[in-house]
Amino acid sequence: MLSAAKTSPRSLRLLGLVLRVFAPTHASHAAAALGSDHPLVRALALRRAIGVQMLVTAIPIALGIAGMLRHVATAPVVLAATVTVDIVLSAAALFVRRLTNDRVRELIAAGDDGVVLAVVASERRRLASRKERAKLACSLERLVHDAEGTSWTFPTSGPVYSTRGVRLAAAELRGLADRLRSDAVRVQGVALTERLLVDGYASPLYREDVGALREELNRILFLLGDQRRGPRDTGDTRAAA
Repeated sequence: MLSAAKTSPRSLRLLGLVLRVFAPTHASHAAAALGSDHPLVRALALRRAIGVQMLVTAIPIALGIAGMLRHVATAPVVLAATVTVDIVLSAAALFVRRLTNDRVRELIAAGDDGVVLAVVASERRRLASRKERAKLACSLERLVHDAEGTSWTFPTSGPVYSTRGVRLAAAELRGLADRLRSDAVRVQGVALTERLLVDGYASPLYREDVGALREELNRILFLLGDQRRGPRDTGDTRAAA
């Protein structure tokens, strides 16, 4: 029997990957709390499926490398084909990772994040961090600065968001930036702020509807919590592995 001292770090990493792939999944925990049709559950299940496929492709890659070292004629073809599949799977994994993060953020933004999951807890910690909140605050202030410096004569040369809406809601946007830098805020409001910035034309920032923008900004400010006595959190929640 090999001693623990003789076990290579690479073997330990591979063993850890195998255990994570075949252990009880995040998707099963999420399905129990949210239902099997929830978008986050589907994203987690897809992420697991791609992880299993990537683990399976590691076997022919290893065999192809071994075959090339032994000068097996078909080894280069097998290796090239398998590496191509692995590259495609890697690209799919990156897409699904982003999709999963989007679904988690939507869950938090909706205030329905009571499910005990590592991916949710990790996203809450990210959103609650001072670094992330400062980045969002700077983005809001940059929007106002750019909008106020854009000429009304040539609006097409300005940013793609609604310059008029940002100008008219400048006070609310600056207030939101200040609130994000508070000592503690509710993570739901932070998630909504990020969604406001990244959701493109689904966001009132990118539409010519100042009323809708101001309404959303006031809702976010309310959900961030009253600075003196409103509910606050730091994103530190326990999660299932």
